[in-house]
Amino acid sequence: MTRLSTYTRTQSRHLVGCLFALTVASAFADELPLTGPAYQVANEAYQAYDRGDYPTAIQNAREAIRLRPDVARLKVLLRNAQAAANKRSVRKAVKPVQPSTAPQLVSPVQAKLAEIIRLQHAGQFDDALRLADETLASDGPNDAVSAQRDLLRRQLALAAAGRAYEALSKQVWPEAATAAKAAIDYAPGVMSYRLLLIDALLRDQQNPAAEAAATAAIERDGNDITPLLMRAYAKQAQGNRAGAKDDYVLAGNRQLDAKASRNLSLIMADAALAAGEGATALDALLAIDSPDADVAERRKLAELQVVNPGDNALHTALVPPTLNCKTVADATECTARLASNPQYSLAAAAYKAMAARDYAEAVAKARALVMIAPDNGSYLQLLISALAANSEQAESRRYARAALARFTDLSDVERAYLALAADDTAAAHQAFNRADAAQQLPAKALLDAAYTAQRAEALPDASHYFREAIDANDAGSLEFAPQALFDTRRAVADLERRWGAYTSLSYRGAGGLTGVAPTNPQSDSLYWGGEVFWRPLALAGNGTYVDFYARLFDSLYSKAGYATGSASLQGAVGARWKPLTEQNLTFAFERLIRLGDASQSDWLARVGYSLGEGTDLRVDAASWWTADVNAEAGHYFEAGTRYATSEWRAGRSYRMPVIDIGSAKAVVWPHAVLGIDYSSAFATRQAIGAGVGVNVRYWFREDHYTAPRSYFDLSMHYRIKVSGDERGSGFFLRGIFYY
Repeated sequence: MTRLSTYTRTQSRHLVGCLFALTVASAFADELPLTGPAYQVANEAYQAYDRGDYPTAIQNAREAIRLRPDVARLKVLLRNAQAAANKRSVRKAVKPVQPSTAPQLVSPVQAKLAEIIRLQHAGQFDDALRLADETLASDGPNDAVSAQRDLLRRQLALAAAGRAYEALSKQVWPEAATAAKAAIDYAPGVMSYRLLLIDALLRDQQNPAAEAAATAAIERDGNDITPLLMRAYAKQAQGNRAGAKDDYVLAGNRQLDAKASRNLSLIMADAALAAGEGATALDALLAIDSPDADVAERRKLAELQVVNPGDNALHTALVPPTLNCKTVADATECTARLASNPQYSLAAAAYKAMAARDYAEAVAKARALVMIAPDNGSYLQLLISALAANSEQAESRRYARAALARFTDLSDVERAYLALAADDTAAAHQAFNRADAAQQLPAKALLDAAYTAQRAEALPDASHYFREAIDANDAGSLEFAPQALFDTRRAVADLERRWGAYTSLSYRGAGGLTGVAPTNPQSDSLYWGGEVFWRPLALAGNGTYVDFYARLFDSLYSKAGYATGSASLQGAVGARWKPLTEQNLTFAFERLIRLGDASQSDWLARVGYSLGEGTDLRVDAASWWTADVNAEAGHYFEAGTRYATSEWRAGRSYRMPVIDIGSAKAVVWPHAVLGIDYSSAFATRQAIGAGVGVNVRYWFREDHYTAPRSYFDLSMHYRIKVSGDERGSGFFLRGIFYY
């Protein structure tokens, strides 16, 4: 018997310590550490517990809890020490006063108790609890076994609750509910575990189950209003507003202090506002003796609901109350508190609608916010953005102008965005420039500043901001997708172009190069042409420009034997104007200069249009669809002739690194082609041909900030005649070098 008692005393103490440490590690990893006097007293309590001085451990644990009531592991220590002290008193009551040298018999209950402790020591807690239950069921009441079982159940409940809290923090609601149910099974009398289950079910939108769990909690303790408030929410979430009101009445009939009464009134008001019952919300708010900002905000929304009873945008979201738990006198007490205020609820709904592209709903919610809090600049900005997204541009601009005039303490960046919303590009550009000069322009605003400068026709500033955005991407403060970075570099290249040149060589069934009519109708011919142009910055704008150019053309070969070489050399000087930002429409007027005996002097007016998709280099795909249309028409004033030409192409482009030449990137584009040609200089004026072709383009001359600015094009078509003259059929070869 002496040996058994020694084993029980020693192993039990070590077992409880191990189990306690395991529970603390799993359930209380997020608690703030103990410091100062609380740490010293708690440490003395742990040391007393380890040496078996349970009265001292109990005394010091209580003092540590008084100093740090938020630390739940101190409560576990107190319970362990109390349980261990109880077991010691039980052992003393059954232990013989004098050990006997005669053989001692171990009773079946004592043997089972020893096994329970052994299982605990081995970490087999569920098996230990099962054996304790079986022992009490088969052998009848036993204080030592009961104490050991109660200790196990409390600790297992606490560990399960810890798992529930951890799952809640990770927003894994089903796992949290399962763990909370386990805690209730181990300790059905602990209300905080029941509230934890209700909270997990509400968050998982399991409202019927939450209502049932709340009802069970109310039956357990009818004086606690927290499960009543949580059940009221569950009922209203299921459409049972009347049932929710009944629960609020029951809660109001309890004896509440001023703080709890105020909290109840606010929760009732929020529930009424969510239901659109402004009058009911006002009644609830009248019960608050000392109105504050929270009350004033709700009252204003309630009054708006009363005045506008059919405006669903004024209804707030129904948000479940949150639990506020704290340790009081060795126990955890939880109360329901407001999860958010009506403004946050409406704002969240507005932003959610914006994300879902339900712009009409976003406008309605944002209007309600502005009515409630007209001095809140963030809500006004939300309304401005929602109106613009909902194609209510005039209204958006009106609010933006009002905000600029009203709010004088805006930052330059805020003022820039409001100016953009007000369609005041110049003011927005100036504000961005001020922010940049003060080094207060965030990286995320650089592209907006660049596009604003471009619209303001401040092209050097636009280029500067695009370059800054590329630097921000390099530094990691702005993240571009590969193609977005390439497009930014393309913008820099286009903005900074001040001159250019190209040369071309063209072989086709008949006809000359664009803009130059042949002196005589010809069949197969080989033409060369070249152009140099200057694009002055002073005449460049947002996607618009004026070019001044000089051109040379010559016929190098004529199957029909017409003039070639120096005799056919043709010169031209002129100006080209692109007046539109979004459309690639150009007008040109030039003077043809006779250089060869067979060339001509004349005035030529031209209009051109082009449209393309996928014609630039791609860096985010190995292949992509490409299509383009090019059309031009012209009139020779002295000769009195006219021409028009159009080419339509569509196919799929393929990036071909295998045929790259140095740093030049190759793209191969097989495509279908339709060519349309008209010239009053030919006997048969119209020629239409269709066929297939292939184009190979090499992109080159790029750097860190600019996309490739030059290319070499080689294309070949074979067309069959669709209608008109034969010049629309046959092989067409063209090579272009653009710098």
